[in-house]
Amino acid sequence: MGGAPAPSPESVSVPSAQTAAARDAPAGWQAPLAHDGEPASLERWWAQFGDPVLSTLIAEAQAASPGLAQAGARIAEARELLARSGAAAVPALDVSAARLRGPVSFGGAPFVRTQDTALLQSSWEIDLFGGLDAARRGDAARLQARAAAWHEARVSIAAETAGRYATLRACEAQMALERAELASREASARLAARAVTVGLQAPAASDLAQALVAEQGARLQARSAQCELSIKALVALTGADEPALRARLAPGSARLPAPAAFAVDRVPARVLAQRPDIAAAERELVGAQADLDAAAARSLPRLAISGAIGPLRFDAAGVSLSGTTWSLGPTLSVPLFDAGVRAASRDSARARLDAAQAAWAGRVRDAVREVEEALLRLEAAARQTERTDVAAAAYRRSLGSVQARRVAGFASDVDLEEARRIALAAESALLALAHERVQAWIALYRAAGGGWSPQPQDVRR
Repeated sequence: MGGAPAPSPESVSVPSAQTAAARDAPAGWQAPLAHDGEPASLERWWAQFGDPVLSTLIAEAQAASPGLAQAGARIAEARELLARSGAAAVPALDVSAARLRGPVSFGGAPFVRTQDTALLQSSWEIDLFGGLDAARRGDAARLQARAAAWHEARVSIAAETAGRYATLRACEAQMALERAELASREASARLAARAVTVGLQAPAASDLAQALVAEQGARLQARSAQCELSIKALVALTGADEPALRARLAPGSARLPAPAAFAVDRVPARVLAQRPDIAAAERELVGAQADLDAAAARSLPRLAISGAIGPLRFDAAGVSLSGTTWSLGPTLSVPLFDAGVRAASRDSARARLDAAQAAWAGRVRDAVREVEEALLRLEAAARQTERTDVAAAAYRRSLGSVQARRVAGFASDVDLEEARRIALAAESALLALAHERVQAWIALYRAAGGGWSPQPQDVRR
């Protein structure tokens, strides 16, 4: 394999993001599309939440993200490499100056000579077989890949911050329901204690009621710990001062953000083409192909032209000579033997191309899965919400009925508390589904590319 010729650019198909996604993506989504009414644009989607605190937290998290800073540094590194490879294809020009002093002899007594030179030097490698151009194309593709990766990091940070924020708000709302259930359990325990006192129930009934109070108290404490962990996560993401962040979060406590729907294109290829991670993988594939072309060119002859011109002054034994020195000429180098280094370089480049192809194809498959999963989560949550909302409304009516019967003397306090707890459980289920829908929309936002426009050179930090 080491002596096999490298494939030409035409022999390896490196598709663009649009055509590649169109070829490997399914013809349509298998999950139902989840948007209706006036779908929002992904580019301004966070503003549709109607929660300025969330928008501010996302901006702060992106500003404080070490991952985003590292992605920006990788862009700068890629720009440097592109500048270097671009400079290799044009003539280099530099100036040098030197003074030499020392003894010299032409067969007789030695004498001291001083020689001063100043040279304007230039060198230029002629790109006979396209190796320099291939290197430049590879570095340009990697710069585009790094820029797309920067956008991918930005989208991921926004989605993670929004997910943490939604989890915190859902947790706060669940805590309110947990407190209400604890109050109901405590009321039932008091009723059971009175019933035991007057001999209407066995002591075991009061013990059970107290156990249920303690169990609900433990659940409330666990929920409180979850809320605290969500706040800590937001502090870590945004780098904000924790007391100040808590003060900003307090006014909107227990208010779950409600995102607007956005449209997902019915053609998967168009959705996948706007994902920055797929664009990055596709540009890495282009760069790997260019690296293989450059490796193949290094096995062929190289031609360079170099020249120099400048003044010369020579002083020796009281004699001074001045003049101009110049040189100009081509240099042709033909590789003969390198102990397999160039062949190994081609094999390595070919292996990297295969790996980039596999990585790109895997990324496309993962992207299809992520979109499908988000769509399925939205559909499932919507269907469950319809039924759970019907159940919750019925439980609320049942609670109202028991309250009326209690006032009329046809129901006991025990019946009332039991109905209240059932209604609270239904509200808790509704809240959990609302949280799931928000998280599913956030997952779909991320899976659909986050509104990124495929202009990888346009990087704003």
